[in-house]
Amino acid sequence: MTPPPASRDDEIDWDVVPPPPTTAFDRVQTRTVQVVKSGRRRLPESRRTAALVAGIVLVMAIALAATWWVRRPPPGADHDLLVRLAATSEGFTPSYVTTSREQAESYVADVFGWTIGLPEIPGFRVAGVGEASLSPQLSVPAVRYDGPDGATVVVFAYDYAFLEESGPALDLPEATYAQLAEPDPVDTRRLGDAALVSWRRRAVVYTAVTESDEAFELLGRAVATPPEAPGVPTDSTATLP
Repeated sequence: MTPPPASRDDEIDWDVVPPPPTTAFDRVQTRTVQVVKSGRRRLPESRRTAALVAGIVLVMAIALAATWWVRRPPPGADHDLLVRLAATSEGFTPSYVTTSREQAESYVADVFGWTIGLPEIPGFRVAGVGEASLSPQLSVPAVRYDGPDGATVVVFAYDYAFLEESGPALDLPEATYAQLAEPDPVDTRRLGDAALVSWRRRAVVYTAVTESDEAFELLGRAVATPPEAPGVPTDSTATLP
């Protein structure tokens, strides 16, 4: 009897000839096995150069990321209400021109429904009042004072309900919150060229912005003992809501 012909599998030595790769992963694995068996464990010169360049690029990327991390803006700076008020004061133009504090207070009462009292700043007079837009959804009343040598003061008014509605978009710094809770609720600070004075009368908070050192000092004294506003108690020791 004639023996059956050998199958194709009997003719192939699988220890010598690898199966034909079918995927990219298989082709990479096959190439790796062949390189190891041939004893070429070092990369060709061109590939060593490419690997060196890639390593340098990686180190530079890490260094740049570290530099950005160190120099990044303070967390929450974009949501600092005082920073936004300082920036808004530069281009604020009153929509209602008046030199009377009483008329400015009436405007705020009519437009915003608030009864507020504005400070009297020696050497400065009210120049107008209007609505200051802090974002597409948020706006507050603002009053501009004009003084000698072109000095100006812009006083913004807002309340704690406004701060709650603005949520994380705009908020007062923790240090200002803490100072406004004190028996003498007045906070002063500088942001670049701008000097800010913030004070509280019950639930209403005021922030005055100016670049005049004289106005900054006058404001600090003026808001320490403000005149009583019509219908607004001036109990500065009232607890925050």
